[in-house]
Amino acid sequence: MHSLVGLVLILIISRLIPHPPNFTAATAAIVFAAVSLRSWTSLVALIGSYWAADLIINNFMYSSAKFLWVTPAFYWILIPIVVSFMIIRFSVKDSMAPLAIFKSTFGASCLFFIVSNFGVWANSVNYSKNFNGLTLCYFNAIPFFGNELAGTFFYTSLIYCIYWSTNSDKSLATKTS
Repeated sequence: MHSLVGLVLILIISRLIPHPPNFTAATAAIVFAAVSLRSWTSLVALIGSYWAADLIINNFMYSSAKFLWVTPAFYWILIPIVVSFMIIRFSVKDSMAPLAIFKSTFGASCLFFIVSNFGVWANSVNYSKNFNGLTLCYFNAIPFFGNELAGTFFYTSLIYCIYWSTNSDKSLATKTS
């Protein structure tokens, strides 16, 4: 329970503090929840915390003329969150193996990039609705992918360092080799 509360706080705070675009704990939190917590409750809590951070961002930090409960972009972010959680939860058997955590982190970041930028292309008037427009959208998103990877690996490392250093099961150190 303490791990989930801490994870929710890290996710929300990382989205609200000033940061480079896409350098947040969102994907890292999903990876940790799927690999280590492995509960559907953690997925629901993280989706709720992502949505709560969106409410604050969309209505107070970048306020619009009307109150926004949800934006179309939220759904394009929800898809890779849920799919990543399900794939990782069912495919990772040794929850403390560093290589499994690394692969899960990289794969979830790639899925986030592919799906969220498809959503940008589908909902944007800036890109033509053809293959050239889609290709241009992905090309323009490459710098954001670097931030996504850097942020996800940074926060995954941070979350696991906190988890391993505070977990009462001291045998974790032997399980990670």
